[in-house]
Amino acid sequence: MAYRYSSRTRWDLVWKEALTQFFQPAMEFLFPRVAADIDWSHPVEILDRELRTLLRDTRARRGKTRFVDHLVRTRRLSGEFEAMLVHLEIQVQPQVAFERRVYRYHSWLTAAHEEIVATLVVLGDDDPNWRPTEYQRDYPGGGSAYLRYPTSKLLDREPFWEELCKSDNVFALFVAAHLKALRTRRRVGDRLNWKKHLTLILANKSFDERTKTLLFQFLDTIMSLPYEPQQEFIHWADRLQEVRQMRLITPTERVALKAAYDQGRIEATQEILLTLGEERMGACPPDCRSRIEAISSRELLLQLRRRLESVESWEELPIP
Repeated sequence: MAYRYSSRTRWDLVWKEALTQFFQPAMEFLFPRVAADIDWSHPVEILDRELRTLLRDTRARRGKTRFVDHLVRTRRLSGEFEAMLVHLEIQVQPQVAFERRVYRYHSWLTAAHEEIVATLVVLGDDDPNWRPTEYQRDYPGGGSAYLRYPTSKLLDREPFWEELCKSDNVFALFVAAHLKALRTRRRVGDRLNWKKHLTLILANKSFDERTKTLLFQFLDTIMSLPYEPQQEFIHWADRLQEVRQMRLITPTERVALKAAYDQGRIEATQEILLTLGEERMGACPPDCRSRIEAISSRELLLQLRRRLESVESWEELPIP
């Protein structure tokens, strides 16, 4: 049977959450020189919410609300102990005028904050020749606007596959999953096999239970499968846990919701929707909860579940 694989996976949201949960190992893996200048004994501060507000206001006149992927306030080790904003831009496909957009965001951030802004770019696309590294625009009189930024091209890690899988850095395995997801976009069988293989590698790692659970959730989302092969994967993972006498992971959110839908359990579907939403956006306001609990359409509940991946607050979720 030929499955129709959907390319709607929200890789940007997966990356944002992975960077939030594993910021230090991500920096050490992707940008080791920058990571070496960060005082990791000092807590980092995630500024994504502030950033969304800034760019939403800045671009309101043009009707656009796109926001930078990740912004983190850190403390530097070198020189004076000053703050440094780490601005991470993740791009998973080539984009026209990408360099200009990076420059624009860097300029906005520099204007809005007094700290140093370190703009870093992760290129997660599958084009080996697309490697933007700078923006320059000259203007009359001999002047120019210029920005050069470090990049981390994930395809460059592919020849070192074994090192990725053996690494003690948790983010290396996340990158391995990203690379295999790129290579299996239209090959469901291959993706299923690689998903099992990477899960076995994860099961054998010495990471703590929380890290394993989080990493599996990211791996599961970035290597998404149609329903039937996903069910096969879940049954395989359950058997793996029994044989190894270990706790690996629970059934995925997507499968749990689909099972509730198939069985016609409206109340269970509502509860799963609320649970997933609260994990992403915090406690559900009473009025939102009452409106969700009043929905009797399974199709509408599934539509709301899909919308969860593209909203940042309960207020943005289009609940009837």
